[in-house]
Amino acid sequence: MDIQVTILPEYTYAYISVLVEKNEKDYNLNIEVLEKALADNGVIVGIRKEALKNICENKIINEKVLAAEYTKPKVGNDARVEIIKKPKKSNEIKPVIKENDEIDYYSPRDGFITLCREGEVLATKTTPTRGESGKNVLGKVVPGKLGKEISLDLFKGKNTKIEDDKLIAECDGIVSLSGLLVNVDTTHKIDENIGRGTGSIDLPKDIDISLIINGDIQRGFFVKCNKLYVTGCIEDAEIDCNILKVKGGIVGIGERPVKAELIYLGFINGERNVLGRVINVLREISSGAKVMGNLIKAHTIQGSSATAKEAIWANYINGKNSIMVGTDYRAKLEYDELSRKILEIGEPLEELKNTAYANTKRMKQLAELSKINPKHPLLQKELPKIKEIKDKLDKFEKLNQALHNKRVECEKNIYTEEDPFLLVRSGFSKDESSGMTVEPDTTIFLKENSTKVFESKGGGLFYISKFGVSSTSRYNVKELKDKFESLLHSTEETVYQSLPKSKKTKKKKPKEK
Repeated sequence: MDIQVTILPEYTYAYISVLVEKNEKDYNLNIEVLEKALADNGVIVGIRKEALKNICENKIINEKVLAAEYTKPKVGNDARVEIIKKPKKSNEIKPVIKENDEIDYYSPRDGFITLCREGEVLATKTTPTRGESGKNVLGKVVPGKLGKEISLDLFKGKNTKIEDDKLIAECDGIVSLSGLLVNVDTTHKIDENIGRGTGSIDLPKDIDISLIINGDIQRGFFVKCNKLYVTGCIEDAEIDCNILKVKGGIVGIGERPVKAELIYLGFINGERNVLGRVINVLREISSGAKVMGNLIKAHTIQGSSATAKEAIWANYINGKNSIMVGTDYRAKLEYDELSRKILEIGEPLEELKNTAYANTKRMKQLAELSKINPKHPLLQKELPKIKEIKDKLDKFEKLNQALHNKRVECEKNIYTEEDPFLLVRSGFSKDESSGMTVEPDTTIFLKENSTKVFESKGGGLFYISKFGVSSTSRYNVKELKDKFESLLHSTEETVYQSLPKSKKTKKKKPKEK
């Protein structure tokens, strides 16, 4: 009997063969003999004792049997990239649920837009790990295997950079995914109405993002952002942005204001408050609109009020209007708000004064009572009430005086120091769209001076003279246009300079060949 051990390359497996000649019958076959044969050949790891036992019990001879196998080294974890700022999928974005389980369609929705700031980490990479080591059949260590590598370059999208094992935003913006690429966009398009399907949009105005709405902004919703472009109309919705451009216009009736530094749009139709430093309306301001700005330009103003700090330029002014030029609309709004508060506390203040006056008589009676019995229960009951009324009156009088003082200071800033002007190119009353004549009833204010237009008349330039408000049909159109354009460009430039700027990445120059 001869025992032969065969070891495969790299010492992964060992086979054993019991070689017996045909005429050989008396041979001693046991596990110990087989194990010794393996050990003599250096095989000490992964011995399959069941296989050796099977050889002995069933007298398996002249065959190769797997007697030992190596302990396989394990593969480590693959490298992994985790996206920290991962936009939600559309089916994951839900309306806000109030405490009473009512659905709030109007509030902004978590995850509808994913913002990031310059320098923010968008994704991180974990390096691959090495798995546990194994041993070959000779007992030598076989190192564990590294997991698969992955490159962050596969995820580097627009306006991002790689620092060590991190993907970083190069500017403020909105995070989007395109396949594996993580992008930071400064322009974001929404191809639907802002309404029940989207909720309101609330973005910081100090991030240089242009929001494009391919549709309308519907009633009851609001949008806040840096730059807003609307292809449809703005219904009774609240808008607060730096630059607003509307292909359609502003419509509806409501108290929700539309505020922007620069406003360019087709029309304003309805009792809406529109506030901006520059308001440029391609067609008409009509139907009770309240427009306030530094510079206002419109084709037609009809049945509305317009307040401008520096100038108003219009082709027609039809029907009943209030036109104010030379009035700082911000100071005027603050003045009106202070007046409202003064009026609001006027009635309760008067009631407190009357009560305090009645208490003076009561105090005389209590003073006489205190001489007789200083500890009389009535004194204990009435005196705290009288003190409470006095303290409340003092508080209201201080508030009233503070509001009056603030209003006096505010009033000083209402009228501009510059020379404002109103230009009505074509005149009053004629409604160009219908061809009908609209009876004029327009009050024109230039600073604190005013005049009224009750009769149909041609266009003219309105300015302040020693007689108050004067007008003339003889003016230099080019000179006025240049003046208006100069004011317009100066205001626009000031606004644009104050806006947040997106960081522009420098393009690498191609290497010279």
